[in-house]
Amino acid sequence: MPRVLIITTELLPTLPCLTVGGSQRTHALGESLKLKGHEVIYSLPLEHLRGIKPLPERLLETAHSLLDIDEIIERVSPDVVLFAAPYLARFMQEQRVPVVMDMAANVELETAFAPGENFIDVMSGRLDQYRKGDFFILGSPRQLYWYSAFLLLSGIPVNDDYFSVVPISCSPEQPDIPERNELRFLCAGMFYPWQDPFEALKDVLSTLEEHSRGELHIFAGREHPAWKSISSSLFDPEAVLGESDRLFIKGILPFDEAMDTWKHYSCAIDVMKPNIERMLANPMRTTTYLWLGIPVIVSDFYWVSELVREYDAGWVVSPNDTGAVREIVKMILGRPEILEERARNAQKLVADRLTWDKSIDGLDAFCKSPKKLQKRPSILSTLTGELNRLYSENIALGRNVGHVEGKLQFSREEIERRIQELVEQKADNADIRNRIDAILNSRTWRLVQFIKHKLLRMRRTPSES
Repeated sequence: MPRVLIITTELLPTLPCLTVGGSQRTHALGESLKLKGHEVIYSLPLEHLRGIKPLPERLLETAHSLLDIDEIIERVSPDVVLFAAPYLARFMQEQRVPVVMDMAANVELETAFAPGENFIDVMSGRLDQYRKGDFFILGSPRQLYWYSAFLLLSGIPVNDDYFSVVPISCSPEQPDIPERNELRFLCAGMFYPWQDPFEALKDVLSTLEEHSRGELHIFAGREHPAWKSISSSLFDPEAVLGESDRLFIKGILPFDEAMDTWKHYSCAIDVMKPNIERMLANPMRTTTYLWLGIPVIVSDFYWVSELVREYDAGWVVSPNDTGAVREIVKMILGRPEILEERARNAQKLVADRLTWDKSIDGLDAFCKSPKKLQKRPSILSTLTGELNRLYSENIALGRNVGHVEGKLQFSREEIERRIQELVEQKADNADIRNRIDAILNSRTWRLVQFIKHKLLRMRRTPSES
């Protein structure tokens, strides 16, 4: 049985904690490989596992802290290493095991849109990371046109057998569609700086207010569970949309709780302004809505939008078509029964095309017969490789300095504690001396001593005589 080690920056949706789309993607890849007979072992970030209870012991044994990735690979001894986040490959120095990289998320573009992120570091690091790959999985066919340039610059040859398209997928076991008596619209996820859904959400909200019917519920995260630096750049939907009796904003939920909650919603909104990141994106939230049997109103530039149109699983609109979202919401308010048929179509779409037992053949074949990919010489990738080595050494040095500082701080605190104990002991000794002096100088003490001496003399007098 081939053994696949999946290394990720995310936690798994099976754990009792907040997760995001990357968590679902990692889990879907792992489950699809298990269905094909592979042994799957996860390596999750140790810093995010602290405090999670209950926590399976096997996850703790293989958890990583960046600088021990080589050690974990050696300990697990996998046939294939799959980096669910290629970023982590920069911390892998030994490259004996064939490596698969999942590139469903366009991190380079996300970083370009995120203020404060080090874009140059990400881009230079990417070329070194991709050079370490032997097989690549994409979220959609159109991503190949974006990534081909990076792969060529990394020394990856122009072949047709080093990549496979594995779309964002969900479990083959779909939940039942409950009875949905209330007309409630759903929008969920992190409001990243490269996403702008607010014009569409304003249209939904104003139409509901106009007709005095229905509600818009938004589940938004203000702190990213794994990508801490992006949290300060997340949009606050309440600040943009304002207050309304038809608007309800809630926090993100653990996966199982989110699914139990979301499945009761009538229709989902995933319409955003176009940009290059969105045009190449593989929105996990859209696939999840469809899997739950929730019809979607979706932008026309996603690759999955063609499937929504083909299966009549919702409504496909151009974000530039002013009033299109309002017209759809009006139509739903007037004919809510149309949602039932499109809900069934949504689940059929996922069952036919987007469950994790499908589109996995290419990855399965590689994991069963893994091999190292022969790379071409590349001055650029060699340079970025050296930069990455220096980066990793700086990270290691920083960690070591932090470790030493931690020890020094502990020693400093221990010394201060001992000094405080000595000061307190000295104070106690001084107090005891003062008490003794007070007793020695007291009349009672002198009287006791006088009587003591008198008694001693009385006892000695007969023997002396």
